[in-house]
Amino acid sequence: MASIVQQSEQMLPTFSQLALRQSKKSAPAQAGPRGSAKVRGRHEAPAPLRPVHASDLAAAFADFMSASSRLELSYCELQQELAELRLELARQNAALKQIVDAMPCGVLVFDGRGIMSMMNRECMRLLDMMYAGEQWNEGMTVEGLSSHCGMNLALLCASDDDYANEFCVEQEDGVRWIEGRSRRLTTPDTAARECPAMILILRDITAQKRAEQDREAGRNAMALAEISAELAHEIRNPLASLELFAGLLDDSEGDQKQWTLHLRAGIRSLSTIVNNVLALRSGGLRMEPVQLSAAIAAALKLAEPLLQQARLSLDWRPECEELIGGNPSALQQLLMNLVSNAVRHTPAGGSIQVSLRREQGSLQGDDVLALEFADSGCGIPSHQMDRIFDRGYSGSGASGLGLAVCEQIMKEHCGSISAVNGANEGALFRLEFPLLMENANV
Repeated sequence: MASIVQQSEQMLPTFSQLALRQSKKSAPAQAGPRGSAKVRGRHEAPAPLRPVHASDLAAAFADFMSASSRLELSYCELQQELAELRLELARQNAALKQIVDAMPCGVLVFDGRGIMSMMNRECMRLLDMMYAGEQWNEGMTVEGLSSHCGMNLALLCASDDDYANEFCVEQEDGVRWIEGRSRRLTTPDTAARECPAMILILRDITAQKRAEQDREAGRNAMALAEISAELAHEIRNPLASLELFAGLLDDSEGDQKQWTLHLRAGIRSLSTIVNNVLALRSGGLRMEPVQLSAAIAAALKLAEPLLQQARLSLDWRPECEELIGGNPSALQQLLMNLVSNAVRHTPAGGSIQVSLRREQGSLQGDDVLALEFADSGCGIPSHQMDRIFDRGYSGSGASGLGLAVCEQIMKEHCGSISAVNGANEGALFRLEFPLLMENANV
């Protein structure tokens, strides 16, 4: 367009050009005495120009009309080219809309004011809006759409770029899981705009969630089967011992006290195993202020039949009497599991040392109650150190739940448990309990 206007301006003669052309046709200059041109004085008036003739105006008008015709022709060609470009743009927009509608994910676009400017068909299906048709594409705000579909789309629009979130939506055909991801639309003038447009990508992950739930159910079923097998293995040996000692008790007359001791030890073992299985399936523990040293002493008293049966000596050294937020039954189960583990891996005639003191914690640096439980057994092989707290794993090759339950109980008490090989080559378990702060709600 600019080139056409410039060409037209070059073809149109100006009035100054016409005046110059007419000045050349004016009368010859007056000659002086010696034939030279007479020079006008400084204040002498210029010679008047000859009026423009009609022929000159006609020629100028003809040039103007010719240039106007060319300009009109160029303008018509430009209009035709613009119409073709608009048609091509409309075709491309229609093709783009078909592509967006064919996408397997929902596409939702909001402008900087939070007003929806585009929504594809998959998005309508995901948001349960197919019945409304195209009317939802015009002027609906992000708040109104969020209220209709039950998803907090405003959170996605207000979040940073490439933000993702999952929504669980109740619809007529059941529960649907939708993953939403936001992306800001960047253009060359985005920096100048206060609120850039936002595009939301919605994806139906219901099948994926159901598959995950099925896998989790399968894992739970397998874990339940493993626990059942572990429970059967764990209970079988104490039951056999109970049956044996019960028969000896019936046949014996003088050693009843010894057989009674073995029966009590077997009953304690069975009770520990059953409580371990229940602990794995239990929910949260009810906490209360507990004097940890007293709870440990009571648990060790309860474990005496096991220690006497295994002929192990016990050295219990409490050095503090602070309170913790704890569950007495869970703490008793914790100590019974540690004793059972020591009995299983310590030969007869060995010893168990249990100490409790207040000291600085190994992780956060705050004071904790540190319980150390050491035995004089064979210790823990280095290749098994990372697995001893796994559910169903035992260093002796048999199945076991005790240490896994210990770790779970410590987590519920906001504490920690770790294991190393002690100086006497036996296993050393260190348990750290956070102190009960004053005025703390347990």
